Amino acid sequence: MDIGIDWRGTHFRHKNHLVKEEVCDRTNWIVLCPNGQVDIAFFPNAIPEELCLEMETVVANSDVDILSCKKAIIDGSWTRYGNGIYPVKTITTNQSILLHELNDKCGPFVLDKLKHINKNMFNKLDNINEDIKNYKIFAKYPTLALNVSHNENYNISKKPYRKHTDGNDIGLGVLTYFGSEIIEGGNLIIHIENLKVFNFPIQRRDLVFLNSKFYAHQVTKVTSGIRFGLVYFAGEAHFRVRNNDDFLPALPFNANDKELREERSKKGRKSMNEYKKRFLKKYLREKKKINKKRVKCKNKLK
Repeated sequence: MDIGIDWRGTHFRHKNHLVKEEVCDRTNWIVLCPNGQVDIAFFPNAIPEELCLEMETVVANSDVDILSCKKAIIDGSWTRYGNGIYPVKTITTNQSILLHELNDKCGPFVLDKLKHINKNMFNKLDNINEDIKNYKIFAKYPTLALNVSHNENYNISKKPYRKHTDGNDIGLGVLTYFGSEIIEGGNLIIHIENLKVFNFPIQRRDLVFLNSKFYAHQVTKVTSGIRFGLVYFAGEAHFRVRNNDDFLPALPFNANDKELREERSKKGRKSMNEYKKRFLKKYLREKKKINKKRVKCKNKLK
């Protein structure tokens, strides 16, 4: 399969057989699902040098003070607690322009690789509601993020540095890396339950595919250099949306219907509160049962 990646020395693993920590070098690593689809892939130096230079030029010419960013710049649409699709509101005009220009450079490359690496995900993205596609789309994905990692903005309690899964995501996300010629630190660590299985030494021009819903992951501190990670991803709610349905509460194409948006937002918050109450009641019942069992055991031992 010729997709511009050197397959020599590629390490293949099966999802169900990840039981030990792997010694990761800068060669290809691929984890396959039982159905043969890719769940994790690490391809060092897969992004063409010319493409990296173009993306770095876009960042350099941008009006965004990129080094002052304390967290990811995110654009597109996203879900709140799984209760609807909303436009990302925490982005400025200049930041949005920056992400769109980066996608213009990188999007065709991402689509080409995704089509060959995981055809199911490539086709699945066609099922996103047309209204969402008409709002914003990035190489078929509804959401795009730019992570900026350097020595000054490290915070172990925040993503991407803390260990986490992305519970609202679905399917395979794509991560492309560019920035300083040499980067120290910033390894991508992937966990299976409590076992640190992969420790990928990420550098400029690297390409990663990751099912972030099921694999906990984190990034180590970048001690030298500046690294940019352009991340394409989608949420479960993007695929549940149908026309005239409550999962489209606040996108700009409904912008004039303010009362409807407010009603749907309240409805979403109400359903989340009800869910939390039900969960708490169930938790307290289970805790009460466990405590009773403990008391019985103690009485028997006396």
